[in-house]
Amino acid sequence: MPLQRRAVSLEDEDISPEYYTNLQNNYDHRIHAKKDYAPNTNTMRSYITKKWIEYHDFVKRDHHAALIEFSPSILNAFWDWFLKTRQPRISSSRTIQTYWNTLCMIYYETSGESKIDLNLKHQMEGIRATLAKKYGLAGPGDVNEEKEKELVRVEELFLLLFTLWCSDRVKFKHERMRAQIALVLVFLGISGNRPNTVLKMTYRDIKFLLLDKGHGKSNFVIRARYTQTKRYLGKKLPNTQTYPTIPQESCLLLCPQTLLLGLAFADNALHNQTEISHPKDLSCIRIPQGLGQQEIPWDEDKLDTFIFRRMESVDGVWRVSDNKPLTLSTLENVLKTLGEISGFSCPVKPYCFRRAGGESLNMSSEISAEQQNLIMGHHDSSTFQKNYLSTHITADTQAAYRGLASQPAVMRSATSIKRTLDPRRPIQLDTADKEEVAKHQEVRKAWRAWQAAKASDNNIQEAKREYLRVRQRHLREKKQEKRRNFNKEQPALDIQKQLKGLPINIPSVVIHIADHKLPQRQAVVEALLKSTCTSVETGISMRTRAISTIADLCNMRERWLPGRRAAPLQIETRKSSYNSGETSKPEEESDQDLPLVCKPTQCLRCLGDWTMSKEDREYQFFSGYELERHRKMHDEGFVIGSSCPHPACAEEEFAFPSLKAYKAHAARYH
Repeated sequence: MPLQRRAVSLEDEDISPEYYTNLQNNYDHRIHAKKDYAPNTNTMRSYITKKWIEYHDFVKRDHHAALIEFSPSILNAFWDWFLKTRQPRISSSRTIQTYWNTLCMIYYETSGESKIDLNLKHQMEGIRATLAKKYGLAGPGDVNEEKEKELVRVEELFLLLFTLWCSDRVKFKHERMRAQIALVLVFLGISGNRPNTVLKMTYRDIKFLLLDKGHGKSNFVIRARYTQTKRYLGKKLPNTQTYPTIPQESCLLLCPQTLLLGLAFADNALHNQTEISHPKDLSCIRIPQGLGQQEIPWDEDKLDTFIFRRMESVDGVWRVSDNKPLTLSTLENVLKTLGEISGFSCPVKPYCFRRAGGESLNMSSEISAEQQNLIMGHHDSSTFQKNYLSTHITADTQAAYRGLASQPAVMRSATSIKRTLDPRRPIQLDTADKEEVAKHQEVRKAWRAWQAAKASDNNIQEAKREYLRVRQRHLREKKQEKRRNFNKEQPALDIQKQLKGLPINIPSVVIHIADHKLPQRQAVVEALLKSTCTSVETGISMRTRAISTIADLCNMRERWLPGRRAAPLQIETRKSSYNSGETSKPEEESDQDLPLVCKPTQCLRCLGDWTMSKEDREYQFFSGYELERHRKMHDEGFVIGSSCPHPACAEEEFAFPSLKAYKAHAARYH
């Protein structure tokens, strides 16, 4: 809503001379020194502030006076204490640099200063180098420290999207997440914006237009206005980008119009008065004579709805949130999994797309430096050069020196993460690896502390969290070690096989489309991957089909059972006996074949579902956590009055008045 202005007269008390005299005398620089930081930055500031106070309480000094003084001796002692109490969680001097920058923000706000003394900066560099050496932290120039600024260009984006849609190892609690992640990745690549800017887009930020492209033809265009820009030193200017439909595209995997409309139809986001009820209606729309465009309006109630929304648990069941944006941490976790499953050696992160987008803008002859800075949200080109320009030199310096023709295809391949592609690279730890981690001295020590806390009934949750944190860190380190060993040893083994004439078997990261268990997802994959460039009519038909199938998929929960083997099972929309009561068991199987008491990681409802094979009914999940996730999927479809699904149960005909009553029965008898 627009701001309501209040009329002010000279007689108002607020504009009296005394008011302004008091305002001048009571000026507090700390109020105006505050910046509008992002939530993650505020979390970091709170953490460093807590540690600063904790240290000065330990040495019995006034933390506020120490922050005002901000001398090298205080900083040296603080960081030494900080590293000693945080080891071995910190392994890089870059982390100390990040924490130092955060502490400077706190100093600016407290002292009212606008910059750090140059002499203090130089001394802090020496302090950081000395502490890095003392505590064995990797520093700039070290082999393991200098991280490459990897890029995810369109070739890698295609592979990631292919894995996202086709791999049986990429699982979500709800299938809408798959479509959302696909569109997020496309927007990250083509826009060059920061990840949070894309994740917080609403339907108000998007305009869907039909524009004239001459000769009686039109083009569906997305006009995206990126408003959620970085807020440090004032909010950056929003920028609007236009994405036209690519005519006769080879496939629709990279088409933002198709993915966006699929989500919009699933959200019922189109205006009701347009009477657009199906994607096929879009092909009938034309630009009226005398107009320059035809807008496809959104519903007024949906304008402030986030396009990309997170999952939330409601009564133990996971659903798509009504209006909470997808978080950056969720995107980071999905990208990490996608990169590993695709076979990339280096981790895939959201900023890899931003760097690749910046590179494409920088290399384009049609985009000026000023436009690039506006799109990227930079003050000048030095920011891109310092923080985004890849350390991989894409120019063929050898050809330039020798006066030869450059080989751009080879150079592009050499500077791409696609060169590290190897689906054989391990992405999980086996049982032996996990047992080795469990026997580690530090893990066992944390476990004993947890058991001691349970015995004394003191700080149980804190001890448990510490044990899980230590265990998870060692599991992560073990996985990284295993992947490093693979990168070191596998090339030599492959060469040996080639010299001996032996075949090298590279596994596929995807399943066969016809074997997919969820028909709706199978339909989406077929629509997105089928060629649309045979004719204009075929292209329109395939886009319509793709939009329709994506909208249908967005209303589906993931039908994969967590932790199951990747096998092509013939599964349809099945109903368990506790719900339908219509299925009958095969004649060759009897009630006596099933034990009354389930094994610890078996699902009771699957055990009594005769529409499934015997192997699937008696399947044991890998852990209680995965079984619980699977049970929640059943809980969503629970019907009051359902009976026990176990056919051998004496109370099979008893109608449970609630889900709680059913769970109590299952815990007591099964």
